[in-house]
Amino acid sequence: MYQISKNMNINQMNVGNQPPRITAETVKQAKVFECTCGGKMFSEKMIIKKLSSLLSPTGREEMFPMNLLVCDSCGLVPKELDPDNMIPEEFKTK
Repeated sequence: MYQISKNMNINQMNVGNQPPRITAETVKQAKVFECTCGGKMFSEKMIIKKLSSLLSPTGREEMFPMNLLVCDSCGLVPKELDPDNMIPEEFKTK
């Protein structure tokens, strides 16, 4: 039998190996992400990356779009939003 604490609802229980569910209350308690410049609003932008024919699995030059979340205040992508370091440095906050 599962015991539920006073601060946990049935949807937040960790049953088996499943992670707890995110509820409306969980979202209300979450902090708003902030850019290093202090901005809290972001817009989706896109860059197009080119892959050389030497690196391409097809042997031909490839182009592919890459979506970014850009801070509306400073126009840059916070480094925290690029954990795999795939975005060119010129687009990222310092």
